[in-house]
Amino acid sequence: IGDALAACGLAPSDVDLIVSTSVTGIAAPSIDARLVARLGLRDDVKRVPVFGLGCVAGAAGIARLHDYLVGHPDGVAVLLSVELCSLTFQRDDDSTANLVATGLFGDGAAAVVMGGAQHPLAGSGPRVVDTRSRMYPDTERVMGWDIGGSGFRIVLAATVADVVEKYLRDDVDAFLGRHGLAVADVATWVAHPGGPKVIEAIVRALEVDPGALD
Repeated sequence: IGDALAACGLAPSDVDLIVSTSVTGIAAPSIDARLVARLGLRDDVKRVPVFGLGCVAGAAGIARLHDYLVGHPDGVAVLLSVELCSLTFQRDDDSTANLVATGLFGDGAAAVVMGGAQHPLAGSGPRVVDTRSRMYPDTERVMGWDIGGSGFRIVLAATVADVVEKYLRDDVDAFLGRHGLAVADVATWVAHPGGPKVIEAIVRALEVDPGALD
């Protein structure tokens, strides 16, 4: 967070909102609360800890920062995403889901700094134009955790790619259509991979060249 703020020429005291996301651990006080004094954030900084979003947390977090900044156009908001997947490894679980998840998901952290439309940061980087969120029916057991006495046990169905193929194209078409655009108008795609099968499903659903997701 400190490096991201410095890259923008901002100080921690400039931050009005901090959102923290994780799906691999729970803390109370939340991780953002523990950072206020360490970073030198203001004591009146608004804090929103978010748990349970999984792989989509980064994108959803940016969307929620955007929502806040629409209402506070001169404000500064920070997103912190932290995942420590190695904490969740179940040593006695030799299931395919546990082994695949251990191979796919690693530890890491990232931060994003965003400014409202009336902040001096506006125009100095990428701009959030719009966001969209969808909840698909009967998918609660596709990805997630079973939380029990031994910790977090992965729920990872083999149908993740099927969900992508079933729903993604209609959602993308509707999302772009709100702005008079179509899939063919998009020059660059950024997609969360989720493994080769998911990437291949995205390519098929959107009918784009395989190199589009390189």
